[in-house]
Amino acid sequence: MAEGAQRRLTTIVALDIAGFSRLVGLDEEGALAAQRSHRVELIEPLLKDYHGRIANTAGDSFLLEFPSAVEAVRCAIAVQHGLAARNIDIPTERRIEYRIGVNIGDVVADGDDLLGEGVNIAARLENLCEPGGIVLSDDAYRQVRDRLDVAWDDGGEHAVKNIVRPIQVWRWRGHGAAAAAPTEGMAEDSAVHTYVMPSKPSIAVLPFDNLSGDPKQDYIGDGLTETIIADLAAFPDLSIIARNSTFTFKNKAVLVQDVAKKLGARYVLEGSVQSAGNRLRIAAQLIDASDGRHIWAERYDRELDNLFQVQDDISRRVLEEIQVELTLGQQARSWRAEFADPELFRLYVEGRRHFTVATPEDHAEAEWRLKRAYDANPNSSIANFNMAWIYYQKIQLGLGDGAAENTAKARELAERSIEIKDNADGHAVLGWLALNSGDHDSVIAHADRIIELEPRSGMVVSNAGFLKLQSGQTEEAVAILRRSMRLEPYYPDWVAGALAWGLVKLDAYEEAKAIFAAHVASDTKNPFTRGSALSGLAFIAMSQGEMERGREYIRNLRRFIPGIGVKRMQSGVFLGNDKDRDFGAKLLETLRQAGLPE
Repeated sequence: MAEGAQRRLTTIVALDIAGFSRLVGLDEEGALAAQRSHRVELIEPLLKDYHGRIANTAGDSFLLEFPSAVEAVRCAIAVQHGLAARNIDIPTERRIEYRIGVNIGDVVADGDDLLGEGVNIAARLENLCEPGGIVLSDDAYRQVRDRLDVAWDDGGEHAVKNIVRPIQVWRWRGHGAAAAAPTEGMAEDSAVHTYVMPSKPSIAVLPFDNLSGDPKQDYIGDGLTETIIADLAAFPDLSIIARNSTFTFKNKAVLVQDVAKKLGARYVLEGSVQSAGNRLRIAAQLIDASDGRHIWAERYDRELDNLFQVQDDISRRVLEEIQVELTLGQQARSWRAEFADPELFRLYVEGRRHFTVATPEDHAEAEWRLKRAYDANPNSSIANFNMAWIYYQKIQLGLGDGAAENTAKARELAERSIEIKDNADGHAVLGWLALNSGDHDSVIAHADRIIELEPRSGMVVSNAGFLKLQSGQTEEAVAILRRSMRLEPYYPDWVAGALAWGLVKLDAYEEAKAIFAAHVASDTKNPFTRGSALSGLAFIAMSQGEMERGREYIRNLRRFIPGIGVKRMQSGVFLGNDKDRDFGAKLLETLRQAGLPE
């Protein structure tokens, strides 16, 4: 050990920029300038707040030291949240993203620099981290697990270079690609302080078993499996596990739950093929691996010449069931029951999917699909309320013939749908229209009717939660929104945004902040979601005395929505119709202080 060097036990944080060489190759000056800006404006102020220091830096990486593991992890999470907010206007391929490893260990302090195995382990943890996330050693995890309201995933043991024993790791998924997995099993009144956006439903298609006893017949099942994978991969709302991963389970006796866990899939499609001469018997079943529930199963007895037809049928049924199960939940079940025509059902499902994105481009995609379905059956309650939603969204986006005309059309279609058959969606549209006019008694009446009619449909119940939130019933609204998110695990992002604002009203800032930060870090195209999240983060930061951070959020908001100001926000649906006037006034005044112009 060098003269003057000392040993000590400390908390070490290794922070590295993911793919920095690629970023420099794209734009060297821009990447270096952005990293310098992040260091000066984000990392160094947070180190001061959490009593940390920079022990060493190599430009694209930092070695940080903290006297406390709790402070180190708090700082690491704040860095990831802050970087996500700063990336809001940066194209995905040019965003700087950090990987962070945290370890408690014995180090050699040589001046300001730190050396030794404790440092090496922190660096190995950072290498195991996904962009936007944090990885802890077991020693660090034990120090923070009961002191921070943060959810950690058990990452298992890893053998790493130049470290004798395997390292047990714990992951915070944060804002990286892996952050998208939905949180399962949320308790009724739980507070989730680490929030992740729902991802696309993930499905693994296992190789179809060959039951013929002749290995030469494997090609039938393999071809069937590969074709189904290709068909499903073309569907944008699904995440399909690649063939080279699923085929590692060929000819192995495995539990579906184990396969799903290893592959990171929520749903598993498995099946078998038995051939005799020119006859095929094919069985397939779709399973929810989270609880082992069989969603769909079918058996086919066909001629070998009809194999392609069977492939198409299985792919179509899986897509349909996944849409029913996840995209629109209980709503889609009632739609499918009413419309036997698969093409008509597809128009409804695809139309509503575009509708939830809420951009002008997706609105146009939604409108022509739902209009075609309406024209095919104008006396359908479902067709009428879907077109009512289209006209309501025109009001939000400023499209069509003006707010008055769109309001009249939306009301006419919603009332017509209820006349045909009393339904929750019709009441939801009327509730939102009543909200626009400030008739909160009607808003509450429609919200209550929604819950009476569709208590198990998360997509519909979420409307009731939002309407109650906007009409002063905050605590009830928060409970309803939580329930809707449990009923519909792949809920639209606006639902979580509404929950976050309810939490803000109840002063539950930390959970609200996690939701807003996840929305800012996501690739959501919904302008209302991202603008709302930036406003929420600014309000929370200012309320917690973090003035400069609040101003940064408002600067990002103004870049994202040019022309945004207090008057425009005040007249928006979210604020202008809020019965809690004191909260609304406080919110707008706080955003003024953060730099939002009139």
